[in-house]
Amino acid sequence: MPSYLNFRLRGIPLEYETRAQVRDLVSKALELGPSASPTVYSLAISPGDQNNRTATLSFPIIPDRLKGHSKTEWVIDLPNEDDLDFGKSVVFDTHFAGFTPLQRASDHDCHADLIVVCGLGGHALGSFKEKAGRFVWLRDALPLEVPHARVLTYGYNSELVQSSSFQSLTDLGRALQLDLEGIRDRGQQRPIVFIGHSLGGLVIKEVGFFLAVSRT
Repeated sequence: MPSYLNFRLRGIPLEYETRAQVRDLVSKALELGPSASPTVYSLAISPGDQNNRTATLSFPIIPDRLKGHSKTEWVIDLPNEDDLDFGKSVVFDTHFAGFTPLQRASDHDCHADLIVVCGLGGHALGSFKEKAGRFVWLRDALPLEVPHARVLTYGYNSELVQSSSFQSLTDLGRALQLDLEGIRDRGQQRPIVFIGHSLGGLVIKEVGFFLAVSRT
């Protein structure tokens, strides 16, 4: 039975411009055979670092180097080749914390930021994935419907709100605001469209409060 677990891959060198190139890079870095090579679904410039790219992908069978019941992030060294920086590594994760870009257009062709925030106990990508399948609405359909939007999904630990943690909606809203400032140039006029599910809507409301206060 195929694995539909989604991985995020960060730190991809800019010279890898196509999903096929990223597939080959991952296969080489993880020493995978042709039957175990990944399917790369999205590839975009990283929102917080314009010097690398971020991809989402899955494997027919999860590679041994990406297994571990308690792990959600793995740092993998890239093959030491002449066309790669010495000591370059990439990061795989399944937690999808922070922003993940899903658009297909270049950043220069995007006229708005469309930011999706999941709900209580949700997952930035998994909450929008079909059961027992690979289709993810945010990644596989929305960018086609709004081709000139920079589609970003935002991951955070929503379970902390119901735990004994001192983290509150205000804290989550403040964290989202700070993360948002980190991916947008100061004074940038590109509008932001938020989509929030359940608790995500309340977090977005907190962000609106902080933004309103900062402008007064």
